[in-house]
Amino acid sequence: SSLVDFERTQKKEELKSSALIKVIYEDNDVIVVDKPATLPIHPCGGYNFNSLFHILAEQDPNLKGRLHTVHRLDRLTSGVTIVAKSTHVAKSLGKCISDREHCHKTYIARVKGRFPLGIPTKLSRLSAICRKEDSKDGLGGGGTEDAGSSCDQQKQAPCQFGELVDIPGSLVNESSRGKGNKNNTTPALGFWITDGLGIIHGDATVSDVFESRQNMKKLLGQDKSLTHQPEDLETNMEGRQTNDLTSSTNAEVRSEQRWFHLACPCRVASHKNGICEAGDFSHLSKSEAEDKKFGIKAAQTSFAVIDYDTETDSTIVLAKPVTGRTHQIRLHLEYLGHPIANDPNYGGDIWYGDPAGAAACQDAKEKMDEMDLMAGSQEPGCKIATNTLSSSFVQRPKDATSTDVPATEAEVQNAALQVRDKGETLLSFIKKTCVWCARSRGGDRVLFEFLVRSQGIWLHAFEYKVIGGNGELLKYRSDPPTWICLR
Repeated sequence: SSLVDFERTQKKEELKSSALIKVIYEDNDVIVVDKPATLPIHPCGGYNFNSLFHILAEQDPNLKGRLHTVHRLDRLTSGVTIVAKSTHVAKSLGKCISDREHCHKTYIARVKGRFPLGIPTKLSRLSAICRKEDSKDGLGGGGTEDAGSSCDQQKQAPCQFGELVDIPGSLVNESSRGKGNKNNTTPALGFWITDGLGIIHGDATVSDVFESRQNMKKLLGQDKSLTHQPEDLETNMEGRQTNDLTSSTNAEVRSEQRWFHLACPCRVASHKNGICEAGDFSHLSKSEAEDKKFGIKAAQTSFAVIDYDTETDSTIVLAKPVTGRTHQIRLHLEYLGHPIANDPNYGGDIWYGDPAGAAACQDAKEKMDEMDLMAGSQEPGCKIATNTLSSSFVQRPKDATSTDVPATEAEVQNAALQVRDKGETLLSFIKKTCVWCARSRGGDRVLFEFLVRSQGIWLHAFEYKVIGGNGELLKYRSDPPTWICLR
């Protein structure tokens, strides 16, 4: 419903100079951009012109018809987005990203409260697994001996990709097992704490995680710009390894940092309404748990604290999703009792920390709800008088105008009756058949929309590191979001 009328924009030269989308890196195969929040990657739902692909093609006409999705990034999330210029590259990079061992993602989030002091009391700590055989360190610090342990055995992280690691002869806490699935894997529910080197600290507390917060520049490297725009990909990638999280020069900083690792299953509760949830699903029946559409999937995310703001009672955290479930970071933070502060879908408030904005939002909702009452007072299903959808009186759900209530069957049927006139522009036809425009009864809702809908959540894709098929490390990093302060 939020459209950009490019038929009435400035000249292409002016549009290009305005740089609506910041390009982080571009070559013959890919274009990597810093996607603004609220912008979907490709046209979908009520978003036709106002999409990343459409705006990129307007900025550079050479990209028209050549943009292909490599990975997902929620509409309300900002940050690094990799776009391929051919189906071959999209398929190749997409495979690397879906292969968890070949892609490492780092996000920045701003959450409610002092993370992670508010975690549920019922959440269990998962014990590290001891084994006598030697092993190589894996992702997340597997196979590393616990600091201060008198045991000469190797200790491995209790989970891999959100599933319990079962080693013959090891003891696994049965209470940490989640509801199983058809693949006989065991989604885990619990947490453990390591340092930045991956060493498991069984005696570390959640307070230690909060108190070990590090300056972001120290934690992520000393690159002053914190951005990456190489002229030559291979040379620059190689030259920047000293600023990587795994750099030996940052070993001391990493050993002091405490990382909170959460294994918590997720599921899509409703595909139609886009509702997802995370947590303990033991209340579900076996058939519900194994349902392909709504099945439970193991998920794992690691968190570290960057900073805390006492005035707004919010914490800046780094989030590293080990798996890639829909809305995973948002779901895990909500489950931990520290939702993204301004995420209205998962425990946050749109105008968090802004009482004036919250009051204006409430006023706008009330005014928009009046539009629903007007429409609801008419006879439902009244015959359309003209060829515009907004002229029909269709019974709508309560508060339909001020919320994202899905279109009713009656609204869809009325929209389907509309016919595109000869010579009518696509934009005009979309406006004529738009359910949300019809709900407003033709009123001026631009300001109301701004006040009642999210202007983007405090979740930013900061860095993507992808190991290509030839073993080359491709690393793309954006600028930090404007809603954090670097000390």
